[in-house]
Amino acid sequence: MKTFLVNLDRSADRLAEADAELARAGVAYARARAVDGAALTAEERAANVSRFHMYRCLGRRLRPAEIGCALSHLNVHRQALDENLPFWAVLEDDVVIDAAAWNQAVARIEQTNDPAVPTVWLMSDGHGLVPPSAPAIVRLLGAQRGILHTWGTLGYALNAAAAKRIRALAWPVRYTADAWSTYCRKGVDVRVVFPTAVRERPASSLTSTVLEKRGHGRLWVWYGSFVRLRYVICFWLDVTMYRVGRLFRRRCA
Repeated sequence: MKTFLVNLDRSADRLAEADAELARAGVAYARARAVDGAALTAEERAANVSRFHMYRCLGRRLRPAEIGCALSHLNVHRQALDENLPFWAVLEDDVVIDAAAWNQAVARIEQTNDPAVPTVWLMSDGHGLVPPSAPAIVRLLGAQRGILHTWGTLGYALNAAAAKRIRALAWPVRYTADAWSTYCRKGVDVRVVFPTAVRERPASSLTSTVLEKRGHGRLWVWYGSFVRLRYVICFWLDVTMYRVGRLFRRRCA
């Protein structure tokens, strides 16, 4: 399975650490040049970002770093599709890899991939689920709490069908790169692979290029709570309508 490592040009130190980590785990990779959202010109932003859909779909304006992260992952998917890859993995440059769990995850992904089903396999621990007692692949579609708490693009894999679906949903940019709950509700089969193969380096959270919150005060915190509440309400409305529709179709049949 081909693996792409997303890295900013100005983050040579993170690339060196990631290169050493992947070499230790025996994972070959291709570097994918990340987009620096803060360096986008007005023309580039207008061509790649939909401010109207951003507010409509997400309820807020994305920060420049979030826009850059979203574009970086969408560009990786476009490159992989151009190479006609059936599925591939995407890693960020602050990863720590469990080599044994990685090899298990790759084997399970190769065994379970159905080219006709848009599928994402999360290999990091940002999903809020309790690990099962035995190695497994858990579908987030059947675990609503897991969907709502899923976050992060530290390490995941997806097939070509999922990449096409995500690009159709998320470009021009209107979601964060880790909008797994939204993709799940819109036809992407999101799964978690256990045991967890990828985790974040402890020190990396201090130098994150995405989670910069300068200028965000108490009002921003309150607004973030409102956005999360909106997500919960919209999600459960979708679930309710789906179940009502199934019940109605069964009775009509």
